[in-house]
Amino acid sequence: MPDATGRSDLLPNNFVPTPRSRTRRHPERAHYDRATVYAILDAALLCHIGYVIDEKPYVTPTLFWRHGDRLFWHGSSASRMLRMQRTGIPVCVTVSHLDGLVVARSAARSNMPGKNCSCRKSTPGITQTIMLRRRS
Repeated sequence: MPDATGRSDLLPNNFVPTPRSRTRRHPERAHYDRATVYAILDAALLCHIGYVIDEKPYVTPTLFWRHGDRLFWHGSSASRMLRMQRTGIPVCVTVSHLDGLVVARSAARSNMPGKNCSCRKSTPGITQTIMLRRRS
């Protein structure tokens, strides 16, 4: 995200993990540099947006895109998700890439190699709805 002056070129090259966002299991696999995070985001079309309304958790899959240091996601201006996000509720945007499946005889040896990125933020800046025309 841009800094207070709106200039993203003044920001550090790495995102700084907080105690809440740092990777705990296999931290040696985590990358916090902008190039890696942006590559994961730019390679995807689908994200999952997590949020809480009336003490109930929701996760909504939707299309998204990145423009500079900002993330945008698709949704109807009449949707409860976007209406509540305009009020400044915290959200978590998660993008995942599944590179394959490793199926073994034991569940402990099976895994799903891939990459993911989670972005957490309050959303007080959501004041606009971007309308996209559908092409036929």
